[in-house]
Amino acid sequence: MASLRKRPGSNVWQCQYYVSDPKTGELRQVRKSTGQTSRKKALGVALELERNAQGVIEAGSEKAAQAKAVFSEAIAEIERETFTALSARRHLSRLLFIATGEALTSYTVESWGADPMAVPSQALAHEPKRRKWSLPSCSPRHANL
Repeated sequence: MASLRKRPGSNVWQCQYYVSDPKTGELRQVRKSTGQTSRKKALGVALELERNAQGVIEAGSEKAAQAKAVFSEAIAEIERETFTALSARRHLSRLLFIATGEALTSYTVESWGADPMAVPSQALAHEPKRRKWSLPSCSPRHANL
């Protein structure tokens, strides 16, 4: 939840809250001015800033209507038995964009093969290490087994 504080010598309230960094997944602190001198009004502004930063969609808003439309399309695909992993990614991407304005990037073998330089270094960093396997040597005394 957002907290409020005043800087020394200022009548305007500042808010502070935490949001998840999309690149690292870690929480980062955000401080912003509310532009309000009333603590009650400042708290309302602070909560709205925090909700927007976290991608919370308010009931009855235009964003809520857009999200419901995405869910309706997904349900229709499920009922038609045409819902696939690819369509799930597409729907999730649209929902994330509605909530936060971020694009959900997904890579395919085809896109990696077409331009391997476009693959982010973080994706390559998680590549599993290859192990060298060897078969046990068979000595002549074990040849009859």
